[in-house]
Amino acid sequence: MTRLALVLAVFSATLICGAGGARANCDPDETVYSLGLPQLSGQSKRDEVVKAFAQAVDAALQGRACLSVKSSSTLYDDDATPALLADAALELAIVPLERLTAYSEQLIVFALPFAFRDRLALQRFLDDPVRVTLFAPLSERGLTSLALIHDGFIQMSASRPLHLPKDLAGLRIRRADAPDLTSRTDLLGGSAVDIADGDIAPALAARQVEAITASISDIASGKIDQVLDGVTLSNHRYSGYVLLASRKWWDRLEEASKAQMQQAAARAADQANEQTFSSEEQAMLDILRRGRPVRLLTAAQRDKWLEVLLPMWERVNGDAAIMSAIRRANAMP
Repeated sequence: MTRLALVLAVFSATLICGAGGARANCDPDETVYSLGLPQLSGQSKRDEVVKAFAQAVDAALQGRACLSVKSSSTLYDDDATPALLADAALELAIVPLERLTAYSEQLIVFALPFAFRDRLALQRFLDDPVRVTLFAPLSERGLTSLALIHDGFIQMSASRPLHLPKDLAGLRIRRADAPDLTSRTDLLGGSAVDIADGDIAPALAARQVEAITASISDIASGKIDQVLDGVTLSNHRYSGYVLLASRKWWDRLEEASKAQMQQAAARAADQANEQTFSSEEQAMLDILRRGRPVRLLTAAQRDKWLEVLLPMWERVNGDAAIMSAIRRANAMP
């Protein structure tokens, strides 16, 4: 099970209200709200979570409103849905955090390499007043954030131990889809290789790829630690999703309805996020039980990675408030 699948499975389980699936039809006198999906395969965990959320909304607003789940790979892809929400052509969606930088450029901080030392640093940053400035532009652009769903941290694994940036020099590195240190292999002395998800295992076995970045859960489940030389817990990139609502729609809702939906989203996100980090700890134990090395970076080593990858920070380096918040978050207690 992938990191996103695990998070959304917990999210859906929390939001389910009563037995059975989401209602397929709304009553004639109910107001219909829409939640868009990139696709509806019946197998995706994102499908499951939005169906469960629809069921919870239907139960809470019975007789007044219901939520219809819509799916289209073209109309509701992750790049298109924020604009639809802003125009109130859609009421709800779950969007990858990095796709929202077009609406709030400073949100790029979450994807920057080595922004957060660990989950505690991440939480301290989220508790900092600077968070308001990061998400405020979303509201100005017509989006309301209901919950942040953690997909976890990304780690490093290679054919040799990784401690410093120079350890990646000369290696063929699989380029990740999302913003990642693998997008700047020129800074690391390696070469980027594009490999589809389904081709990773044979590419690693054939040494077409000698280094990879992935969640520790994916590294453990794919037994990448056995093909490569263990794993380095770099926590070098955070990955997350945002449950979004159209602000125009949200502002028109009755206060009681907003409270019910906000509470359900918050409870679900809290439980899903806790499960995300618990699964990461379990994955690390699985790797250790196989006798494979799990390496930690010292403070000096982490600083060296930051120094080499500093060009990737150019979009926020001049923002004193963000940089101060990051330093506070990462300060050792």
